[in-house]
Amino acid sequence: MLHYFKKVNEVQYKQERYDVFSNADLETEKAIKNMIKKEFPRHNILAEESGSIDNGSDYCWVVDPIDGTVNYISGFPYFATSIALAYKNEPIIGVVYDPCNKELAYAEKNKGAYMNKKRLKISKNQNLLDSIIGTDLGYGNRREIVEALLELFPKIRYFRVCGSASKGIVSVALNRLQAYVHNYIKPWDMAAGILIVKEAGGNVTNFKNEKIKLEDTTLIASNGKIHEELVEFFKKKEKEG
Repeated sequence: MLHYFKKVNEVQYKQERYDVFSNADLETEKAIKNMIKKEFPRHNILAEESGSIDNGSDYCWVVDPIDGTVNYISGFPYFATSIALAYKNEPIIGVVYDPCNKELAYAEKNKGAYMNKKRLKISKNQNLLDSIIGTDLGYGNRREIVEALLELFPKIRYFRVCGSASKGIVSVALNRLQAYVHNYIKPWDMAAGILIVKEAGGNVTNFKNEKIKLEDTTLIASNGKIHEELVEFFKKKEKEG
């Protein structure tokens, strides 16, 4: 990633003009997949750029080579690699690495979450009015999430559009954000981050306050204390829908 950073010379588009990928995404993903195949040849792989490899295993690696590609190709240093290992569709290992800041966040189920070997523990001494809420606009109904957050704005300190969902989610575990919400998230964006937040003591659900699944498209990750208020708010918005 750092080799190509600020030197990307090939940008391609998916269905939407703002849904982009680069030669750096493809080469980073290829390198990750080759390492996984070498060590765990029978495991499944779900990768953002190249799709899935189904070997019929209960284990699946979920990979986003560069989460925050728009930031990356713009030279804005806010992006990460996100890799998770799921067992029967539940993340049991999660890693999010920010190479610009050399921040390695990681967690193993029931063994805690860490940032560069330091144990992470979410602070719950927050109320909604003191909270910064992170989000991203995704590729679904962008107006919907923006209008919802503008309505929520008087009840919070501020909100931030992150540009990298995995980093946004991990920011909750780091106490940089008190919550992160998304209304059109993909499994490779969240698989690692949701485990890191849970293992740091936070809460992660979908908008209906159900246990988060990798096939869900809505997400609320929080420090726990403000979770119910956010769930009630987004439940109400969905009913108004």
